[in-house]
Amino acid sequence: MERAIKNILFYTLAWTILFVYLSPVLWTFVSSIQPEINIISVPPKIDFSNATFANYIELFFGKSYESVSIRNSIVNSVIVASLATLLSSLVGIFSSYAFAKMHFPLRNNLFLFVFSLQMLPAVVIVIPLFLLFRELNLLDSYFGLALAHSTFILPVIVWILKGFFEVFPFEIEDAAKIDGCNRLQILFKIILPLSGPALTSVIIFSFIASWNDFLFALVLTKTQARTVPLAVAEYMGFYQISYTKACASGLIAVIPTILLAMFFEKYIIKGLIRGALKA
Repeated sequence: MERAIKNILFYTLAWTILFVYLSPVLWTFVSSIQPEINIISVPPKIDFSNATFANYIELFFGKSYESVSIRNSIVNSVIVASLATLLSSLVGIFSSYAFAKMHFPLRNNLFLFVFSLQMLPAVVIVIPLFLLFRELNLLDSYFGLALAHSTFILPVIVWILKGFFEVFPFEIEDAAKIDGCNRLQILFKIILPLSGPALTSVIIFSFIASWNDFLFALVLTKTQARTVPLAVAEYMGFYQISYTKACASGLIAVIPTILLAMFFEKYIIKGLIRGALKA
């Protein structure tokens, strides 16, 4: 009886917390399918008999500036996030392996320096990056924005993968060396194929972090490489605000990250826990 009561309390608390966290998403969805007049009323009126998906149809198939902008920005976000993920993952793999398996002067101090970079507020480095990219002609470019995103993604990748590589059995590496493998062959043929959870977690984290960035995209892009968060913000104009379209575009923007987190949740948690425990 006591155990049943505990289970009831546990699930009640869990569902309550879930509802609290999901309530903004639910409200955003409800607002996106309501007529604009209902949402701007005081208090807002919710009438499901007049619910419409016209905002979503307009965003996907409309010819207005905002609709075209958000469709283009989705493509831009996919390109930038993919580039940032590829760049950060490649550099992070080599850096993490060096910190975990190689011995060189000031190794621990250098790792602490790299790890501490994630504590820097983005606003501290965005202006220096703007000045640097202006000289290198990287403003409003996919590669420039992906490179900027790597500044806050890479330290987390190094932290996760270093912890994962450190617990990799050194006996397997010694056996590979006896068979004539060099360090690159050991890394790519042995360690990485056995590091699926860690690699999956850093790839998904990198993509989501790049996809959600607003500040770097705002400062470092104009029109060519403008991403989804900026396109959503365009609905909050100086003279007119379209709340329902802003809600619809916001939901469209977060759907890819939610799906990635849902499908790869097991690998993300496993990779983060292993890296965190060792680090």
